[in-house]
Amino acid sequence: MDSQSFQQHLLDTFNFLQQEDLDLLWPFCQVHVLKAKQELRKADDPANEIYFIRTGSVRGYLQLPSGEERTLFIRGQGKFFGPPEVLSAEAKSALIVETIQASEVLVVNFPGFEQLTHNNLALSRLFIEALRENTLALVFRVKMLAGKSPGERYDILMAEYPELFEEAQHQYIANYLGITPNSLSRIIRRRAGKDRS
Repeated sequence: MDSQSFQQHLLDTFNFLQQEDLDLLWPFCQVHVLKAKQELRKADDPANEIYFIRTGSVRGYLQLPSGEERTLFIRGQGKFFGPPEVLSAEAKSALIVETIQASEVLVVNFPGFEQLTHNNLALSRLFIEALRENTLALVFRVKMLAGKSPGERYDILMAEYPELFEEAQHQYIANYLGITPNSLSRIIRRRAGKDRS
């Protein structure tokens, strides 16, 4: 994956961007080509980067002191994501990010990107898009977990992000939904039985 084709992908995806905008942004960017299950971000790394997925998918999770993992998000291609702590200066984050499948990811230095937005309208718009996307993902997650049964959470996730069921392993989806993999399998079987009726 070369920088030029990644830049072209961004220009095609965000039609308000021009090459001059990317020329300003690119010194703050790195393209990472990752294999499946490869770590992109380690716990307690400084929270000073955001990410854009060109291909593949990732999951963000926390590792509890017991060793148990709690999946906070699963994101697919064409999505921005990052640790929430990126908004506070000099913070670290316990968030771990690993690829679910082979992925091409743009890593963007957040302070540098933010500085560019002061004088560039197109990059300001891209910055707002990234923040909006992450805010909406957080709102979706809160709504999904707030007072919903496991079956309702599954239905919401399936309606909103059906591609996740093709990209992510069921253990990650179950963890994201706050249920066991066995519970997820039962829900899927029940829903499949209803579809046949």
